[in-house]
Amino acid sequence: MDLCDDVNLLVYITITQSHPDWSEDTVKSELAQNPFTIQTPSAEQYDRVKDALHTKLEEAEDQPSPTAVKDKVRSRLISKLIDEIHKCDTKIVALSTAKSKAQTPVPKATPTPPISGRQLRRQELKQKRLQNIMMNMIDNISNHRSGTPFSHPVNPKEAPDYASLVRLPQDLRTIKTQIKDGVIFTFEQFHREVLRVFANSEMYNGSDKTSALSIWGKECFKYTEELFDLYYQAENET
Repeated sequence: MDLCDDVNLLVYITITQSHPDWSEDTVKSELAQNPFTIQTPSAEQYDRVKDALHTKLEEAEDQPSPTAVKDKVRSRLISKLIDEIHKCDTKIVALSTAKSKAQTPVPKATPTPPISGRQLRRQELKQKRLQNIMMNMIDNISNHRSGTPFSHPVNPKEAPDYASLVRLPQDLRTIKTQIKDGVIFTFEQFHREVLRVFANSEMYNGSDKTSALSIWGKECFKYTEELFDLYYQAENET
């Protein structure tokens, strides 16, 4: 199953658990409209999700339950997100290295017409608006009831092995500073770095239900994704 299927399976289990009396058509409609669904599932994808749930329930060694399946799929999904982030980082490093080693002379670029003062102000206002949106989102995530542990760098005295396990640490306060300094200036960069915070948490703390940090991470991650969904929906409507 790919990333889309895993997300659809999580949503499908949540819907069927919350509304066990719903008809299949109603469940399918709700799945298609759910904001967490990456893309509207086709009939084939819907059947694949149902079959995957039944297969995983049959494979369960102890007491099979949709909740146990959901926990396993969620952990696998977060692991995939970690892999995707690391792949992006690897590609960026590879591209930067290749660019620095290139010996081909760069042809002279055709001079572009100068930007007018009005256009420049418009670009500055647009960037300032985006910066304010990102800063407000960071504040909302930090102020979430489970956001405190992710609002500052990990203390090496409290987690001495953290640096050896987490290759690219990140936290909300550092992201806020990077936005102010212009290091993060696109929403895609911002989204990736916020995802990195919770991917690192999952990688280090695991998915132990008894771990407070693991529980807080899942709660804050869910709230964070809801904020990003609201942003993308608003952008699509404008």
